[in-house]
Amino acid sequence: MVRELLLLRHGKSDWDTDDDDFNRPLKNRGKRGAQRIGVWLASNDMMPDYVVSSPAKRALVTAEKCCKAMEQGADNIVQEDKIYHADVDDLFDVLRQLPTQASRVLLVGHNPGLEELLLSLSEGPVEPADNGKLLPTAALAILEIDKQWSDLKPGDAYLRRIIYPSTLPKKFPWPLLEGREERDRPAYYYHQSSVIPYRIRDAEPEIMIVRSSKNKHWVVPKGIHEPGLTSQQSAAKEALEEAGVEGKVDDR
Repeated sequence: MVRELLLLRHGKSDWDTDDDDFNRPLKNRGKRGAQRIGVWLASNDMMPDYVVSSPAKRALVTAEKCCKAMEQGADNIVQEDKIYHADVDDLFDVLRQLPTQASRVLLVGHNPGLEELLLSLSEGPVEPADNGKLLPTAALAILEIDKQWSDLKPGDAYLRRIIYPSTLPKKFPWPLLEGREERDRPAYYYHQSSVIPYRIRDAEPEIMIVRSSKNKHWVVPKGIHEPGLTSQQSAAKEALEEAGVEGKVDDR
């Protein structure tokens, strides 16, 4: 059984914040890079069946953006502390503990560890891009492995190719796998769900509305239909995040 390992470096992070290293966020450019990689994977029928990420914010958000752009849920992402500040030995330990049944694994992490892992795993020389960088931010390395994860050693992988987000289309296909149009956001952004929060008081219904994010008008809580959630689950999540409201969501 040939396995595939997808090594994804986190997207471009934002240094203009007061956050510590672990909580440093992504720039919008970093989010878009992760989304472009996700769309490329979905369009090429290469969606992973197992995703493991560093818990650092810039890596975890990269993994989430990538998975959602594939229209997969982000709840199944496994956070592995060992990937943060990992050296090549740490990353080999992570790979050797992967589930036996996982056939295509996406690992999201950081340099220099990811580059060291790529160089160690590859059976032949690895040529950097024209700019001299091997794995710039949001770059994806695709490797083939003809061994069990638990038996993995240096030189056991064949590097098929490296995908750079800068070489991918700036706009996103809509619908995702049909691409009849090109849009500024990934396809899942264009599916929304909402709830109408109400309660019965003194035998009369009371309906709650909230101000829009730009405070221009009144709305019911709504938002992007999160991939991997039902409409009801996604709407309930939006109601909690946007309005602080919890309740039972009706089937309709």
